[in-house]
Amino acid sequence: MIRSLHAGETYPWRLLLDADPDRETVETYLAQSQVLVFAEQDCPVGMIVFQQQLDTWEIMNIAVAPTHQNRGIGRQLLQAAEAFILAHNRQQTTIDLLIKTGDISPARYLY
Repeated sequence: MIRSLHAGETYPWRLLLDADPDRETVETYLAQSQVLVFAEQDCPVGMIVFQQQLDTWEIMNIAVAPTHQNRGIGRQLLQAAEAFILAHNRQQTTIDLLIKTGDISPARYLY
């Protein structure tokens, strides 16, 4: 099940650091971001972090636990983020979505 991270809920650091191993960098963007988690039995096994930057939205981080990969969870998280963005930008006719990832990132294959 995909849901927003609850206020005060601990971030799924294991997943966040799978996608970006620099914790200091991750901490710089978390407070301004939307975080959706894919949970099974209340345990996050996937997550996506995205934020609005002026007229553009950027996916900052996306990860799925290795034991849960290749099951479509990443695709579902991307679709949930897209639905969130569209719902919050109904007045716009087009939306720019920016995705940055390193060449060695496993997420590159998802995109």
